[in-house]
Amino acid sequence: MKIVVFVNSGLGNAVLLAPLLNRLKQRGDEITCISTASYGGRDIFQDSDLIEEVIDLGSEPSEWIKFNIKYKGTFDEAYLDNFASTRKIILSAQIIAGKVILQKIPKNLPGLLAQKCRVVKPESSLHAAVQNLRLLDENASNTTLNYQSISLTYKGPASKHLDGVSSYIAIQLGSANDIKSFKNWRIDYWIEFISNISIHFPDFQIILLGEASEQPLADQVRSDLGDAVISLIGKTTIEDLKSIISNCELFIGVDSGLMHVAAAYNRPTFTLWGPSDPGLYGYEIMDSQKHRAVSLHLACSPCNSWLSPNTSRVKNPEECPDFRCMLEMTPEIVYNEFERFAQNLNANFS
Repeated sequence: MKIVVFVNSGLGNAVLLAPLLNRLKQRGDEITCISTASYGGRDIFQDSDLIEEVIDLGSEPSEWIKFNIKYKGTFDEAYLDNFASTRKIILSAQIIAGKVILQKIPKNLPGLLAQKCRVVKPESSLHAAVQNLRLLDENASNTTLNYQSISLTYKGPASKHLDGVSSYIAIQLGSANDIKSFKNWRIDYWIEFISNISIHFPDFQIILLGEASEQPLADQVRSDLGDAVISLIGKTTIEDLKSIISNCELFIGVDSGLMHVAAAYNRPTFTLWGPSDPGLYGYEIMDSQKHRAVSLHLACSPCNSWLSPNTSRVKNPEECPDFRCMLEMTPEIVYNEFERFAQNLNANFS
């Protein structure tokens, strides 16, 4: 069958579609990805064996009209995750595909059009990648999530940014281009933590990754730690990032797109979680030896979630009065967790 899958959010959400894409590919389908996000589908899938074609679709109404006319009735099925289940995309999907399978019906969708959709409602306690896979297989569970199901391949060249660097740890200091600051850890905490890593694990170079908006964070780290770290923040293309992350010994960060990329390339991850739900987005649930999600597990967490957020304190995580979930996660707590994780990870860290 000819299948179309919409990607309407960032890099991380594109990766979370990989189990669905892998299963569709195994079924023998021909898959087209429609990327409506400026940073997502094309970037991660363009050299993947999963996708036959990636089509970029901007926000201009004229683009959508031309797209709908050109591809009318082309596809057998369209798959829409939570972020793609919008009125605009649903209307388009119904024009270009015979069936539309999605996770939710928006309130502003006319009733007649809603009746033409098959809704597979998300279930609590399941990982986001499994929620997406359930669009095809409603029996999918967290035990379905493994490296084979979420894996992506990188076939490009090694990044020239790391010529001469052999073993390194990749770190992203911020999340979502440093826009969602409530996910982030204090920079002075990062500096203390990275300093401990560089002292106790001197065989590994520290590489900082991220968007140009995160440059001020890198500047503070560099001013304190100097040559102990190499900052590539704002200097890398997506191809560079795929090469760098696929060859790192370990990825460290918060809830971010690059964390999902690391998991898709089968790299170990050590991540810090406050308002976000590690059970929904983290990978410890997939392999607790290879992935560690550090959280204080406060009674008010997770308040940042598209699925059953904890609103006992705030409706919006940005309105939190104290951000205790991240502020009380001290460098000592995190480094102690890191040391235990590193010792059990593999021989390179012993």
